[in-house]
This record gives sequence, C-alpha cells and structure tokens, in this order.
Amino acid sequence: MLKKDVKANKPMKVVIIGNNVAGTFTAQNLRFLNEEIEIEIYTQEAYPYYTRINLPEVISGKKLIQDLIVFDEDWYKTKDLKLFLGHKAEHINLENKTVHFSNKNKSINYDKLILALGSTPNIPPINKAVEMKNNKQGVFTLRNIDDALEIKNFIASIPNEKAIVIGGGLLGLELANQIKDTKLKTTVVEFFPRLLPRQLDEECGKMLKDEIERRGIEVVLNATTQEILGNGKVAGIKLKDGRQFDAGIVLIQAGINPTIDLAKNAGIKTNKGIVINEYLETSETDVYAVGDCIEYNNQIYGIIPACMEQSKIIAATIIGAKTKEYDGTIPKNTLKIMGLDLTSIGIINPVEGEGGSWDILKKADVKDCCYQKIILKDNKLKGAILFGEKKAVSYVYKKMEEDVNKDELRKLLDLYIYRCEKCGDLYDEAKMGIAFEDLPNDYKCPNCGASKEYFRKKID
Repeated sequence: MLKKDVKANKPMKVVIIGNNVAGTFTAQNLRFLNEEIEIEIYTQEAYPYYTRINLPEVISGKKLIQDLIVFDEDWYKTKDLKLFLGHKAEHINLENKTVHFSNKNKSINYDKLILALGSTPNIPPINKAVEMKNNKQGVFTLRNIDDALEIKNFIASIPNEKAIVIGGGLLGLELANQIKDTKLKTTVVEFFPRLLPRQLDEECGKMLKDEIERRGIEVVLNATTQEILGNGKVAGIKLKDGRQFDAGIVLIQAGINPTIDLAKNAGIKTNKGIVINEYLETSETDVYAVGDCIEYNNQIYGIIPACMEQSKIIAATIIGAKTKEYDGTIPKNTLKIMGLDLTSIGIINPVEGEGGSWDILKKADVKDCCYQKIILKDNKLKGAILFGEKKAVSYVYKKMEEDVNKDELRKLLDLYIYRCEKCGDLYDEAKMGIAFEDLPNDYKCPNCGASKEYFRKKID
C-alpha cells in the first residue's frame, strides 16, 4: 500500500493535466493500483472523456455529442476521481509544486504531477493558412468537439458546394468521407505519393485510392499546397505546381504537434515533445508526462496504443512500483476507413540490408477490395497489412515477434496454390500477390501455355 504523507497525515495527491485517452486511462490505472491516493484531473475542455475517432460524424450529423462521451461524470465519481472541466493550465511552479489556471484565477498544489497535454493539429507552411484559420474565414482543423461543431455550422452557411481536405491520413480520409455526406463535392490533397504512407505500401495505397474515388471523392497525390486562396473568405487552394482548386471550405489534417509550452515554460526538458525516460519521468522530480505530448528516444508516437501502454507504466511508476520499463510502441492501427476494415502493424516495407531472411506472403483481391500482406523475418512475424479483411487480426496481434507456421498462415489468409494439370507448374497466390480468381480470363500458364481453366487448387 502506498505510504501516506506523514507530515499532513494525508494520502498522496496526484494531479493530471489533460482528460484525453492518456490522462483518463492513467487515472483509471492509478485508482486500480491504489484506492487511497487523491487524484484530480484538470482539462480546459467542457466535456468529460470522449472519443475523437468519431468527431467527423458530428459534422455530418450522424453522431451527437453525447454519442461520443465514453465516461460520463458519474463514472468519475464511481472511481473517486475528481474531474475539473474548463480549467486551462497556465503556469507550473516546480519549487512550490503548484499549477496556476488562468481562466479560474487560482492555483492548486500537487505531490505528483502528470502532464497529459496531448497535441495540436499541425499546419504546414501554407501561405495565409494560419491567418485565415484564426480569423474564421473558412480554414479549419479538427481536434475536438468545439472544432466539429464550428465546422458543421460553417458548412451550413456557405453557398460553395466544394470542400478540400489537406492531408490523406487516417483522420483526413474519414473527415473527407463525412464532409462528402454533407453534400459537398470533396477533394483530398495529399503531400505524399500514396495515401496512408505509414500504414500502407504502394500497392494497397493504390487500391484504397481507387476505392475512395469510386465513392465520389477526388484524390490528388504528390501535391504540396502553397497558398490558401481568397480575400476575407476562403475561395480554394493553389498548389506548388501551379494548379488551383476551388472550395468554400478548407480543412487541414496534416499530422500533429505535441503540446509542450506549459512544460517548456516551467523549465522542464523538451525537444519536439516533453522528454521522458523509460519510466515516463521528465527532467524534473515528481513531474511525469504521458501520451501525444511526450518524446522518448527521439520518437513521437501520437497513437492510441502508445497512450494505453504508457498509462500502465506511468501509474506503476507513480506508486513506486517500477516493474516495467517503456521501450516504445510498435505502430499498430485497427480501424475502419470509410467502412473498410484496416489493420496495419509493425514493419510494412522491409528494407534490404537490415539483415536476416525476409519473407512476404501477399494476396491482393481487387474485385472485393481486399489486400493481405504478412511480413516475416527469420520466420518471425514482423508486420502485416490486412485491408478489407479482419479474420486474421487477432492472430497477427497475438503472434507479433513470434515464430509462426506458414501453412497455418496460408490457411488463415486463404492463400492457395494452383497447379496446372498439363505441366504441373504452380501458381502461388502468396508469392504472386494477386488472387488467382482476379487473373484475366485469357491467362496462360507461363510454362506450357495452358489456359486458366486447366489450373486446380492444390489442397495438400
């Protein structure tokens, strides 16, 4: 059991700044480990913990605010967690161990301070982007409920029926999908040569692009936005190559920047994020950081699995049980993109020269918009892309970094070998990459020239 403060005969007071996924689950894990510590959570938002994944659906009207709330205020009371909404932290006094809140004109003391400050949307160096966003002239970023409501109201007020989403990442694509459902003609503009470059390889990225365009959303790749067009209100964008696109609203979803100013101004070590060690400790005694705001070994994570993993380690650290060290988080995402299941985990594009023996099992079913790719190294599972198919998700998560049985994998992924009955030549879907059924009807055996109808599925 955690020791009490002998002087005051009171339990330890832990203050958490931030009510996001990292802050909320850190609080929950702390309470699970110890029933006596006093836990206070402060957030500048007006809502208890909610999921940001469904924010785009608030814009299209498919979700209401209450649909996004994960833990209501009764949940906090049940867990004996004190939640303070509408509190914007302005200054940390490390010597006195206090935090001052500007809009409440008050300070609170702490024994342990946890910074779960999250992140803010990144705005690339686009001429007039920041100015037009700050002046509410039709340029927006989406990070919280208030942003979603503001975008929804703006769309209802504009006559222009075109929208542009700058950024083809996970949130950008879902945002584009929901914007399209507000009856706006929507274009996604992506800097990289493919969509979701961190989650998909080139082949799967093309499959996703084709599917998105089939659903009525234009996709422009290799596109650097140079300027927001318009005088007083947005009229469109201009690309670096000179092309222009008209729009009545521009939404920028181009990654995140860790929120570090509160820590930096207090003298806590920061770089791109708040620098932490393997126990989520900052450079200052009794101050910790977790979630999107942190930097560990020069790495910024900004993904929910990292927040969840870190929240367990930091809780143990706070109560003095340093039983596990943080060693980074394997990138992994399991979600829906426009209704299509996508899982991306670990290494998706092996680099030659990394050593070891790499093996790739792959199957692309264009007709059914399904793509499966398994990456092995020395027979260990190192990464996977599962798009449009979720049957193998639990297996992949369970077996990461473990030895796997290739025959078991083939069966799980429906990867078959077809044998030519004329010459015995084999068509291995796992090696060829394309589903046999997707081959053209005039396909010929490369060995003997036999037609497709002479191939039979090899069972043994």
